[in-house]
Amino acid sequence: MDVRDADTGEPVYANQVAGRILGYDPGKVVAPEDLPNLYTSGTGEPFPPERLPLAQARQGHTASVDDLEVEVDAQRRRLEVVATPIRDGDEIRYVLVALADITAERQMAEELRKLSVVDELTGVNNRRGFLLAARTELRRAQLARRPAVLLFIDLDGLKRINDTYGHSAGDHAIGATAGLLRANTRRGDVLGRIGGDELWARRLRDQVDRHNDSAGQPYELAVTVGVSVFNHDSSTTIEELIDRADAAMYLARELDDRQEPTGPVRIHARPRITHERG
Repeated sequence: MDVRDADTGEPVYANQVAGRILGYDPGKVVAPEDLPNLYTSGTGEPFPPERLPLAQARQGHTASVDDLEVEVDAQRRRLEVVATPIRDGDEIRYVLVALADITAERQMAEELRKLSVVDELTGVNNRRGFLLAARTELRRAQLARRPAVLLFIDLDGLKRINDTYGHSAGDHAIGATAGLLRANTRRGDVLGRIGGDELWARRLRDQVDRHNDSAGQPYELAVTVGVSVFNHDSSTTIEELIDRADAAMYLARELDDRQEPTGPVRIHARPRITHERG
């Protein structure tokens, strides 16, 4: 807790808890804008003094922030700060500033968020995370009036790898495949949807070939890819795109006269479906 004079901003009282949280006695810092070691969360930028809740509270408004970090002993701690005006009749005499260290709570919240949307084995989006991100990408594609491509990819022979070499080998094969796919997607793409799928397929073939040559594993990776294309004029949902790409992936396995070169990556695209606007 840090109490300040509402007119001057000068300290009136600060307890030991405030000192422990900040790593220094705020009661010895006369001007609030001179409080040291305060940063905007996740950046190296000093926290703007005008955004400190104290400034709003001196104007008569209760205010709070939770995107502020303090550096103590070369470590960042996330803080929640709430400032409340204290009145004597109609006059604002003091401002009470309460500080709370919410580092552990934010770390736990981030871990829970990752668990809800990230696949633990591969580190890429799980189904829930993919659907959330893919729906956003479809909305962007519609607004920008540009097409989008969804690729449905299956790791060939996984059951044989599991049965022959054990599930740890299967997990390794899944992780290796995810790494190859991640290396072939752009930073802003959702894994499984990129532009320029022919170039992507060629790069993926080359990388899978190199991986098989250098990995030293008793099995080789091979993947089958089903493709479905989104048209910005259609009302296709992400679930419908997945179903079409899934069907194309299975069809790719059945085609003996496919156009794609033989090798560790085989691809088949479902015909584009366009819904005319009435």
